[in-house]
Amino acid sequence: MLYILSVYAEPSFPLNLKVLSLPLSAYLATSAILFAIVGQLLFGIISDKLGRKKVYGLEATLLALGAILSAFSPNIYWLIASRALLGVGIGGDYPVSSVITSEYGNAKDRGKMVALVFSNQGLGIIAAALVGIASALFIPPSIAWRTVMGAAAIPALAVIYFRRKMPETPRYSYHVKKDINELKKAAEYFGIHSNYDLSQKGIDRTQKEMASFFKIYKKITGNPF
Repeated sequence: MLYILSVYAEPSFPLNLKVLSLPLSAYLATSAILFAIVGQLLFGIISDKLGRKKVYGLEATLLALGAILSAFSPNIYWLIASRALLGVGIGGDYPVSSVITSEYGNAKDRGKMVALVFSNQGLGIIAAALVGIASALFIPPSIAWRTVMGAAAIPALAVIYFRRKMPETPRYSYHVKKDINELKKAAEYFGIHSNYDLSQKGIDRTQKEMASFFKIYKKITGNPF
């Protein structure tokens, strides 16, 4: 994106204009990364206070919104702000996805599940590179970078519904909320229909019966396939 904007300069995107002794290109390059830290802290604290279910899917919504706003940016300042919003969504996904994966996973598969969830970043990087190459080759430069920015919203939009439908995790329901109904919902979400008592034994049983690795992985990531 920076390369395209620097080669095919537009008047409303003066990358070399300095603000506080730094060129705007520096703010554009770092806004998403810096605000990802804000997203990690913000969503981590909120998910601990209000529950995982309350925020799961909201981070993907911010991510998608930031990507779409970036694609339609009328000027450099709008683009920087949109990238910052995108960063908050990206950062928020780290603590929420990892803790939900851990709390739904059984002891045997928990490590594999967390590793698999975040290893998908590699696939995302490859997909982003392919979209960028295709856009540079087949789309006019003036909108090529906008296409790349907008494409980032597609995977986020695809999982928002599934994430919002996910019940509270069994361990948060047990250790924090002490809510047997939420514990049952978590079990039934994976097709388990049993009577569970609100005890460590009950939650361990729930975790054991939800032991299908790929079944849990598909539910947590929102993968409909």
